[in-house]
Amino acid sequence: MINIVFNFQWGMKFAVSMTATLGILYGYRAIAVEIAQVSEFPKNETTASDLQPVAPEVAQQPKPTEEKEPDIELTVIEKLLNEPVFAPFRREGTVKDSTRPIYVITGEEMEAQGARTVREALKFLPGILPDGTVGTEPHALSGQFIRGSNTNQVLILLDGRPLNNLGSGGFDLSEFTTTNIERVEVLPGGGSILYGSDAIGGVINIITRRPPTENKITTEAKVNFGSYGHNQQSIQSGGRAGNIGWVVGYNRIQGKYNYPFSIPEANFRGVRKNNDALFNNFNVKLEADLDKRNTLTLSTLYLGKDQGTPGGVPILVPQFGQGSGNVLTDRNRKYTDQVLSDFTWNSKLGNGNDSLLTTKFYIDFTNTRFDSNSITIPPQFNRRFETKQTSYGVQATHSWQFDKNHSVVYGFDYRNVSVNSSAVRFATGAKVPNYDDNIGQGAIFARYETSFIPKVKLNFGVRQDFNSLASGGATSPSVGVKWDITNSTTLRANYIKNFRVPTIANLFNVNPTNIGNPNLRPERGDSYDIGIDQKLGDIGLLRLTFYQNNISDLIAFKSIRPAVNGVTGTWELCLIKF
Repeated sequence: MINIVFNFQWGMKFAVSMTATLGILYGYRAIAVEIAQVSEFPKNETTASDLQPVAPEVAQQPKPTEEKEPDIELTVIEKLLNEPVFAPFRREGTVKDSTRPIYVITGEEMEAQGARTVREALKFLPGILPDGTVGTEPHALSGQFIRGSNTNQVLILLDGRPLNNLGSGGFDLSEFTTTNIERVEVLPGGGSILYGSDAIGGVINIITRRPPTENKITTEAKVNFGSYGHNQQSIQSGGRAGNIGWVVGYNRIQGKYNYPFSIPEANFRGVRKNNDALFNNFNVKLEADLDKRNTLTLSTLYLGKDQGTPGGVPILVPQFGQGSGNVLTDRNRKYTDQVLSDFTWNSKLGNGNDSLLTTKFYIDFTNTRFDSNSITIPPQFNRRFETKQTSYGVQATHSWQFDKNHSVVYGFDYRNVSVNSSAVRFATGAKVPNYDDNIGQGAIFARYETSFIPKVKLNFGVRQDFNSLASGGATSPSVGVKWDITNSTTLRANYIKNFRVPTIANLFNVNPTNIGNPNLRPERGDSYDIGIDQKLGDIGLLRLTFYQNNISDLIAFKSIRPAVNGVTGTWELCLIKF
């Protein structure tokens, strides 16, 4: 691949990372030992501004004694432990402050690894299986599996607020290109105490770039070329003038990705067809400092993608195996069109920096269209599937360090999601509804943290969720502890109770092949973990974690016979108890 980069700032950067993960999964319980993040060796940066001018020697003054400059000391472990994170606290904190293991990949590390999308970036973090489907292209569908949970049981956040699709569940992280990403945080284990529904397996928080703090303007443009028609162009500009800061950018990725491949099990050899993609992503963030204690931020992302969906080669042996139902689809297309916007007010209360009130309003429009063009006999099976979702919500959070050893985070959330899904037959124009409804979700929460015992940190939390569904509410308690036995050894343990509300498709889908069930109740989960963090001198961190993730009242399909539509099998959703 050829990279052409234009950058108006220069510097020297290097980074090394090493991770290892070991896990065991069985049934609907996950019990494992997680060996993670031996070291993440973040970058050490030096720029031209670090070079200090040397004053000319003044005549008739004694020449000062020459002093040898001290060597630059790299303390990797301190850099790692002081990495900023948001997800474990619902406020800014650091890795070392968390009683739970959390893993971070920064924008610079994504660039060094060549990750084009957030889906690809997750490959470099432990504790998560990021690829639920086959494909190495940037547009390959994303599936996130954490501690035995499926994609619908992992909550996706954008700058701390929820993104999951309440129509069909989950969120495709291949939609996010990495040029505008400051960091991605992965928090394994439940997260319902702070974020509510969908966080049974864990939380993934995407943090976007903020405007610079200095009064300057920086612009970076990049052009990449690669094989199979891959080409990428991006430009990002950020700056600050007085009390106003901004980040504006555009990223475009295009490629055919028609590579040759073979599957001996299916006696197949050929070229991947209908595998092209075109991304067009825009980002804007404006930040205004009203005064020294109040800041307003407006952020908008546009995510647009046009891609082919090539399908899969049928593998008939073994009969009814995982690949037996595959079909090659040389003309099917998928289109996504998404606008994600939020408006945030940060206010420091009182006279110090120990009390922060954050209020966020957000509204999202996420549209997906799938054109099924490959089936021509009979032609009436060719259809267009459309799903349109509109969601809006508000978050209010107060973080207060009211004493040296005591702090509390509390607030409320509200989110309303409306989804319409339908299918249109190309031959007749007839429109068949799948589901059309909405869900309202509200919650109050509080999390208290104390370290009144030397070298021991405790936290307790509870969240009460309310839902427009009669049985959609839930109470989620949590407790965590961290004990610094020595300066290099830390023990930690956590318990969180979690839940996931059924999606609108789970409840109200009228498609006879996948019938919804309006009587479904939320899935329930219990997440336990206990672990040890061991510093390896100044060069790394060894993290060992034993965890158990139980899920009860699992939402699953059961077969109905005889089939309702008379053509294919009919499946209805139900709850499975464990």
